[in-house]
Amino acid sequence: MELIPASLMRLWNYWELRLTVVVSLSLQIILIFLGNRRKYITRDLVKIILWLAYLSADWVATVSLGILSRNEQDFLESYGKFHPLDPKIELSSFWAPFLLLHLGGPDTITAYSIEDNELWLRHLLGLSIQVGVAGYIFLKSWNGSLISILTIPMFVVGILKYGERVWILRSASKDHFRNSVLGPPDPGPNYDKFMEDFDCKKAEGFHVRMEELGGESQRVDSINVTDIDIPTLIDGRLPDSDILPVAHYLFKMFEPLFADLILSFQNGKKSRSIIQKASSENAFRIIEAELGFVFDVLYTKAPVLYTPLGCLLRLITLSFTVSTSLVFLAADKHRYSNADVVITYLLLAAAICLEFYAVIVLISSDWAIVWVTKHKIRVPTFIRRVPLLLSPIINKRWSYSMAQYDLLCYSLQRKPTILPGIRYLFRFCKALENYHYTSFVNVPGELKDSILHQLKNKSEKGTTDYRDFKHFCMPLVQSCIPDEMKDKFKKIHWSLGVEFDRTILVWHICTDLCYYEEEQSGNSNSQRQMCKFVSDYMLYLLVMRPFMLPNGIGLIRFRDTCEEAKEFFSYRRSIKNESQACKMLLNVNTEVSPIEVKGERSKSVLFDAVILSKCLSFLEAEKWKFVSTMWVEILCYAASQCSWTYHAMQLGRGGELLTHVWLLMAHFGTTNQFQIPDGHPRIKLIVE
Repeated sequence: MELIPASLMRLWNYWELRLTVVVSLSLQIILIFLGNRRKYITRDLVKIILWLAYLSADWVATVSLGILSRNEQDFLESYGKFHPLDPKIELSSFWAPFLLLHLGGPDTITAYSIEDNELWLRHLLGLSIQVGVAGYIFLKSWNGSLISILTIPMFVVGILKYGERVWILRSASKDHFRNSVLGPPDPGPNYDKFMEDFDCKKAEGFHVRMEELGGESQRVDSINVTDIDIPTLIDGRLPDSDILPVAHYLFKMFEPLFADLILSFQNGKKSRSIIQKASSENAFRIIEAELGFVFDVLYTKAPVLYTPLGCLLRLITLSFTVSTSLVFLAADKHRYSNADVVITYLLLAAAICLEFYAVIVLISSDWAIVWVTKHKIRVPTFIRRVPLLLSPIINKRWSYSMAQYDLLCYSLQRKPTILPGIRYLFRFCKALENYHYTSFVNVPGELKDSILHQLKNKSEKGTTDYRDFKHFCMPLVQSCIPDEMKDKFKKIHWSLGVEFDRTILVWHICTDLCYYEEEQSGNSNSQRQMCKFVSDYMLYLLVMRPFMLPNGIGLIRFRDTCEEAKEFFSYRRSIKNESQACKMLLNVNTEVSPIEVKGERSKSVLFDAVILSKCLSFLEAEKWKFVSTMWVEILCYAASQCSWTYHAMQLGRGGELLTHVWLLMAHFGTTNQFQIPDGHPRIKLIVE
C-alpha cells in the first residue's frame, strides 16, 4: 500500500521545481523591500517575516539548483546524451543563473545580524559549490540554441552578484573591517640615523643642541579626512545636503571606533568643535545619518555599491539582464510549456524591476547626496536635485522611537486589549509576555535638548569618572540642588552608590510614584512626562536588552520586585489603576528599612523606591528638574558602558536611543575611547 498515490507524486514531480523557483523569487522580493526598512521598523511581525525570508532564501535557491541538476541527470540517464534535449529541461536550465542571482541576494541586505558577516568563508565555499552545480547544469544542457546562448550573460550576472555578496561579508567581518580602518604602522622618526648624525657632529667638535619642531605632531594612523565646509548648525532644521556631508566626515573620522579601536584625542577635538555648535535637533540628525552609514557598511552592499567599481558592476548586470529579456521576448517560444514561459518571464521581469529599484535606492541614498554635494561644481543642477527629492520618500534612518516597559503596569496585569484565548498563551512563553507589555513612544525633543545640554556640561568640565555610576553622575546631579538644600541631599545619596541595575529599578519605581501622585493634580510639567519616558525606556533595556547594560543581577531584582508588588496588590483588590496603586504604596509606613525586615534573600527594591520618593519631597518645585537630570545621567552612563558590538546589533532592529547617545558622547569626548595621545613633538639638530 502506497502512502502517497502515484498520481499525486507525478503532480508533485511536475510542479516541484516550478514551485521552489517561484518561492525563491518571492523571498528575494521580500528581502529587497524589507531589508533596508528594518533599520526604522520596530514591529515584531516585520522582523519575523524578514528573518524567515533571510534564512529560507539561500536554502530554497540551493534546493532548486539540486532539483534542476537531478532532473537533467534523470533525463540523460533515460534517453542518453545524444538524444535531443527535452524543451522542458532546456528552458528550466536557463533558470540556473537566476538562482545564482538569488543566492547573491539584494543590495539592501547581505547580513541579518552582525554575526552573519563572520560566516563569509562558509558563503565562499557555497559560492564555489553552487557555481559548480550551475556550471554543470549549463554544460549538460548546452545545445547551441538561443536559450543556451542567453544563459551566458545571465550566468555572468549571477556569478557577479554572488561573488559581490561574499566580498561584502568578508569586508564587514570583524577582523577585516578592523584591518581596513587601521592605517599603516608608524615607526616614528629614524632614531638610529638621528643619533648617528648627533655623534658625528659632536665628534667633529661642533656644539650640538636639539630644538623642537613647530606645529602639532600628526599620527600616521589618525583619520585623514579632507576638510569640509561646516554649515551653521545652531539654528533651524538644516536640509540633508548640509547635514549628510558633516555626518559622513565624522563617520570616516570615527570608523576605528566602530571596529572597537581607540581614537586619538585629536579626532575628539575635531568632532567636539563641530557638535558643540549644533542645536539638539541637528546634532541628533547628524548622529542618525552617521549611524545610517554604519548600518549600510555592516548590513548591506554599500562598501562596493557606492564605488566606481560598484557602479560599473550595476551597469553590467542591468545591461545584461535587460538585453537578455529583450531577446527572450522576441524569441520563438512555442516549443516550451506555457507554465515554464510564464515563470521565465517572471524571473526576467523581477530581475529587471529589482535592478531598477536598486538603481533608485542608489541615486537617492545618503551616499549619493554626499557625493553630489562634494561635486556640486561639476554636476548639473538637475542631477544634484534628484537624490534630494527622492531621499525623503525612500530614506528613513531609524525608528525615532524608544521602547517602554512599566513595572507597575506589569505587576497590576494591565494588558492591552487582546483575545481571551490568546491571553493564556503568554503564561507559557515569558518572552511573548514581555513583548506584550512593550510599547513605543517618539523620542521627545525636550529629551534631546537635555541630553545635549548635559553632555556639553560634561565636556566643558573636562574628565569624566567612569569608576561607577555614583562618580559619573555626582557633579551634575549636585549642581541641580539649591545650596540651601545640600544637607538634605544626603537622604537620597544612598540611591546613587548601589549597583547600577538596582539604581535603575529604584528610580523607575520612584519616578512612577511621583508621576502618578501628581496625575490627579493636573500637573502638566513637560519634564515630568520626559522622566516617565526615560524611566520606562531604561526598564525596557533592563528587562529586554540586559546585554546592553553593565553586568549585574537586574533580572533577578526585577522578578523579585514584581513578585512583591503583585503580592502587595493582591490583598488590595480595590486598586483599579496605577494612581491608586501608587497611593497605596505611599501610605505604607517605611520607618524601618526594608532590608532589616527581609534580609538579603529577596532582591526586591519596591519599598526602597517608596522611601526614595518620600525623600524627594524636600526638592519641591525643583523635583522634576533633579529627576530628569538623574535619568539623563543614567542613560548616558548606560550608553558609555555598552560594547559597540551590542550597539551594532541594534542598528538592524529599528535602532536604540542608547546607541545615538553613545555616539554623541563619543563626539563630545566624554567616553573612554580617547586614549591615544597626540604624540610628542619632533626635534631637529642645531649645529653651531
